[in-house]
Amino acid sequence: MSLNLRHPYTKVRIQKASETIQIARKEKLDSL
Repeated sequence: MSLNLRHPYTKVRIQKASETIQIARKEKLDSL
């Protein structure tokens, strides 16, 4: 049961992390 609860949460965390990385990359390109 704990695994079921953790899975979607981990998915969301991975999505948020990739979004943050994309934003950071865009900001780096903009600063150049």
